[in-house]
Amino acid sequence: MKRFCLFLLLPILLCACGSTQTLSDTNLFAMDTVITLRLPENTPADIISAASARITGLERLLSRTDPQSEICRFNTGAEDTMTVSDDTAAVLRCALEAAAATDGAYDPTTAPLTVCWDITSETPSVPSEETIAEARTRVSYTRLSLDGQTLVRSQQTTQLDLGGCAKGYACGETVELLRASGVTWGIVSFGGNIGILGQKPDRTPWRIAIRNPADPTSNAGYLSLTDGYVSVSGDYERYFEEDGIRYHHILDTKTGYPADSGVNAVVVWSRDAALADALSTALFVMGAADGMAFREQGQFDFEALWYCTDGTVAITPGLAASYEHTAPQYLYTATTE
Repeated sequence: MKRFCLFLLLPILLCACGSTQTLSDTNLFAMDTVITLRLPENTPADIISAASARITGLERLLSRTDPQSEICRFNTGAEDTMTVSDDTAAVLRCALEAAAATDGAYDPTTAPLTVCWDITSETPSVPSEETIAEARTRVSYTRLSLDGQTLVRSQQTTQLDLGGCAKGYACGETVELLRASGVTWGIVSFGGNIGILGQKPDRTPWRIAIRNPADPTSNAGYLSLTDGYVSVSGDYERYFEEDGIRYHHILDTKTGYPADSGVNAVVVWSRDAALADALSTALFVMGAADGMAFREQGQFDFEALWYCTDGTVAITPGLAASYEHTAPQYLYTATTE
């Protein structure tokens, strides 16, 4: 459940081998976000149509609110066992692996808490402690198991919310479809999830602009990247204020409240799109110090940076050389050690 935590600043004309190649944007709306396919202007219409159909098909499987989706039918069904599609199984496999590795900092069973807080409603408010406590009793990834395409829950009230993984998976599937169709360069944007396809025609990296959490009208910095996926989780898009306190949408399942980890935003880069999505949530909940320690364990291949509430920036060594810092609200000292 990420909003537009990241946007791109790309030149419309790109030069390669002495010729000028033009980017063309196709905007779609799906998965509760604006999706932009930024591709070579001569990309055949049938490829774009196929990408659109793939995205729509995944939304129909993975939506928590579509009554016909597999996720919604599992959540509302009386049965505790369900055979799911290959795509749903792939997303669940990534989600459960990330949940286990992060000790639930990312948890795909947060639906009861998501509904409890209802932050995207027109009149959100802080739920009572009793309501939050009751919702927490129904949240735990350990009550789910996946054997091939067979999903089983050990408690009937366990419900899925794949919002922290599904967009990333869909972004990755879209990029792979484009690649298989012969598209060699471009950008796929699912709001807070960005898929980078190849390098620019002039053989230079794409320059990705990261929104400034302290001033969302400006940029905090830029990442120069070729290939891979970027996912951003931030506290500054989906939130409400009550009694002078800001309550954002990234929930800590151990407390039932919005995560209070000393972080404004997390940026994750990985070659696995769904994993990048799940980890951006987990690393936000963990905070910079624990997130950095988790990175050092080496269980997953990713890089990350954190914009912290104390005005500092933490960054993994593998990403530092690609990062250009521009936000005066955050103190950044470049290091590659």
